Amino acid sequence: MGGGTEPIDLTNGMAADVPSKPDGGTEEYDVSPDGRTVIFTARTADREEPWSTNFDLFSVPIDGSAAPRNLTAANQAWDASRSSRPTARPWPTSR
Repeated sequence: MGGGTEPIDLTNGMAADVPSKPDGGTEEYDVSPDGRTVIFTARTADREEPWSTNFDLFSVPIDGSAAPRNLTAANQAWDASRSSRPTARPWPTSR
């Protein structure tokens, strides 16, 4: 990422706030060690949002070249711990 470039919407039009409102912060996103991927937490802003605690972890290329991919869709609970520590497993998650 060079200086003077325009911001990129990494959520690609997702109906979600990153970081989450009202109290989310930098703990809700991280950049991979190689600088190519962003992991973030989000709760989809749909009809169920006011009653939902289903935050998911998403992965997206830092250049915005692809839509975010939901890494934790199968878990219908709070997935909010992102980590970019280098391990044999590409993205450890906690539930």
